[in-house]
Amino acid sequence: MAEAVVSIVVGRLTDLLTQEATLLRGVTDEIQQVVTELMRIKAFLKDADSRIGEQRVRILLAQVRDLVYDAEDVVESFLLKALASERRRSQGKTTLARKIYNHSTIKKHFSGLAWVSISQKWQPKAVLQRILVSLVPEKRAEILHSEVDKLVENLLEIQLKKNCLIVLDDIWSIDAWDSLKAAFPNEICRTKIMLTSRNVDVASHVNPRCFVYKPQVLDAEQSWELLRLKALPKPDYLKEDPMPILEKIPTLRNLDLTNAYVGKEMVCSANGFQNLERLVLWNLHNLVKWEIEKGSMPILLLLRIRRCRKLEELPEGLKFLSSLEKIEINGMPSDFNERVRVVDGEAGPDFYKVAHIPDLEISGISGELTDAMILKIILGSSDSE
Repeated sequence: MAEAVVSIVVGRLTDLLTQEATLLRGVTDEIQQVVTELMRIKAFLKDADSRIGEQRVRILLAQVRDLVYDAEDVVESFLLKALASERRRSQGKTTLARKIYNHSTIKKHFSGLAWVSISQKWQPKAVLQRILVSLVPEKRAEILHSEVDKLVENLLEIQLKKNCLIVLDDIWSIDAWDSLKAAFPNEICRTKIMLTSRNVDVASHVNPRCFVYKPQVLDAEQSWELLRLKALPKPDYLKEDPMPILEKIPTLRNLDLTNAYVGKEMVCSANGFQNLERLVLWNLHNLVKWEIEKGSMPILLLLRIRRCRKLEELPEGLKFLSSLEKIEINGMPSDFNERVRVVDGEAGPDFYKVAHIPDLEISGISGELTDAMILKIILGSSDSE
């Protein structure tokens, strides 16, 4: 029995050494030491299993378990540090955390993943509910009707069964953590907590020995380029597609193009806008064609298109944006909207481009004066005439 447990653990750690050699290069020696020690225990158990008593087996299993937990703590902590270091160049805190959270290595290693934004106005009950719904979505109804004490109890129980990574994004204050910490006692849980905060004291309060990464800011050249585009545009420059320059700014997370471009075509190229999360296209009156190449905007969350009335259709490349959570379309012509809508069970010709997006909000141009209506008002005519 004990020998079988050790065999499983040795297999897991050996797989890690093989599959994640690049990321784990800083701790391979430590993991190899653990594997060697476990192999020694396994060799001993092979001969001793039939001769030692039940109590001795329990003691050995307890020792193996502690050794395994120590090894996994080393691996998990270093995985998070390695991924942060690998992606640390000029990225915002939430963007970096999201890339780590979505990394394939993390998803393979942790059996439970939860992401929740705290911000300045937090409610412990709502935060705990969101975490639990992410970890056990099949119990959503029960979770949403539970009080704080029950939520804490359930979260503790889950953490004893699952190897969890929980991200508390944008946690502002020590008080916010103190209102939640009962659900994450270090002494009994092996959960890894990743925080993003504007206050470094929060991280030190949670764990004085934690790994802290401070994102870099734009350098002087990048800052000037962004300022020139946003605040000091030249009329002749706005005739050219601004995307080839903007997509190279590594820390650009929010882009609002309002009355900012008078050209007819726009292209978001592959591997551009690697950290963009929010894009607004508003009053781009001459825009006819917009192209998104595969690989562009890989973590985009929100897209707003408003009053770009010459735009013929949504770009084909939207179907590649798997992270996109919401599209808002407002003030566009009715034929544009009909291409995206589903009416009486029949999808429009462009619906397949956005079918994967959870939240699609479309509002027409009702309530706004059309050119024909303005002309009638100027001429003093009315529909009753």
